[in-house]
Amino acid sequence: MNARIEEIIATRSTKTSKIQQLILLGLTRTQIAQLVTNGNYGFVQNVYAKMREQGLLNMTEAQAEQRGFNRRFGVEFEAYNVTKSVLCRALNAAGIACEVETYNHTTRRHWKIVTDSSLSGNNTFELVSPIPMQLYKGLQRLTTKR
Repeated sequence: MNARIEEIIATRSTKTSKIQQLILLGLTRTQIAQLVTNGNYGFVQNVYAKMREQGLLNMTEAQAEQRGFNRRFGVEFEAYNVTKSVLCRALNAAGIACEVETYNHTTRRHWKIVTDSSLSGNNTFELVSPIPMQLYKGLQRLTTKR
């Protein structure tokens, strides 16, 4: 991945072209601003907005894979004021495999609900995604309404 980023930055092309390629590669706008525009986030945001307008961000999975959208990631949602069992039942009823577990760092194929000592309040815990999620498919899963 780093080699591909360096290759894009080294090309003899416009800043806009480099920004577009780095966006499609999966870098954040802040990262791109630091790499290409000396921290000018507004320039990168304008390129991103134009790409979104033109539908360049709504690619098929195959197109996304071709352009390097293969990063893996996981997410954690911090929650409070609902019991673990209520949330777990609701997720399972919605077709999302979930289990309540004791605190652990084990990667699972299902979503898990575990305690989180960094939270305070009533009924605090984390909802942890099955990782690794692949960038394109994972974002699709997180944003698709059921």
